[in-house]
Amino acid sequence: MEHFDVLIVGAGPAGSILARDLREKSDLKVGIFEKESFSGEKKVCGGGLNENIVKKLNLPGDIIDKKIKTYFAYMNEKEFNHTDKIDLYSIRREVFDRYLADRAVEAGAEMYVNTAISNVNIVKKGELELCTANARFKTKCAVFADGVSSKLRRNFNIGFHATKENHWKSLVYEIECDNPPDIMDFFYGSNVATLGYAWQFPKKDHLNVGIVIHSKYSTLNKLKMGLNWVINNYINNKYDTGKVAKVGNAIIPIKSVGEYSSDLGLLAIGDAAGFLRPFDGGGIEFAMESAFLASEKIIEFIENGTTLKKYDDEIKVQSWYKKNKVENILMNVFEKYPHLYHYFFRTRILPNLI
Repeated sequence: MEHFDVLIVGAGPAGSILARDLREKSDLKVGIFEKESFSGEKKVCGGGLNENIVKKLNLPGDIIDKKIKTYFAYMNEKEFNHTDKIDLYSIRREVFDRYLADRAVEAGAEMYVNTAISNVNIVKKGELELCTANARFKTKCAVFADGVSSKLRRNFNIGFHATKENHWKSLVYEIECDNPPDIMDFFYGSNVATLGYAWQFPKKDHLNVGIVIHSKYSTLNKLKMGLNWVINNYINNKYDTGKVAKVGNAIIPIKSVGEYSSDLGLLAIGDAAGFLRPFDGGGIEFAMESAFLASEKIIEFIENGTTLKKYDDEIKVQSWYKKNKVENILMNVFEKYPHLYHYFFRTRILPNLI
């Protein structure tokens, strides 16, 4: 049985950033388990990064598909907002995620691909066992960075757990389009969704066109109807599009829970903790920020014997966490009165998604 100081389940942005930071700041032995053949292989995401993420991760230019300056917003048939003064970067998750995973390995983390964790057992505080189909691994700390849908966390009451009314449901198409303009679009209104919105993010060789609808109002048919309305009324008229090359769907947390760690040696970061922006489902920035905070507290836990619950305390004083809690409260109102979601965005009472 192989022994590690830290084992991370999931090699998405949160897991890979954490692994790299742990290795750069300590001599801890770190392992990452990725159930797919490479990180980001099947990830469903719009793929938009703000400047803060690009700078903090020191991303090279070849990871960026587009630098976007222009933004349009539409309410049903009418444009209601337009600016040429944004700084947003469009990436492909399979490229971005793989880059972060490679940096973690270069820093000294050990990567296990095509390897799913089937069970997590607690022997005692600071001694855990992770099981795959063919092997067992021991660790002092196990980190859940395995996204929204994982069932591994359920026995420990840590991180996000989906209920009928605490998440978005999404549907995303990748539509062929050769070098589209550096323009992004957002779509609101009852023609799109009862409670939700749609988007278009340009990539080098396609458009990422997607929709999210609150789980209380969402069915697969409603997702398809809303997205097809956007494509038929806007996308196909505004851009020189080809066929739909890829289709994906996912669930996205709206409401995070209150427990993100256990002093026994368990911790959740990124999507697995429910750290996404309630208004729109954006989460890469919070994956990054929670990974950096987790790294600091894990090192203290292993090297100094301090409580891992300090991670929860540190998370809850972050400005982004407090803002997300306010958005949670407003989303409770929108859940009951969904027309207000669109009204508030149209009148700019709420900030733009970007």
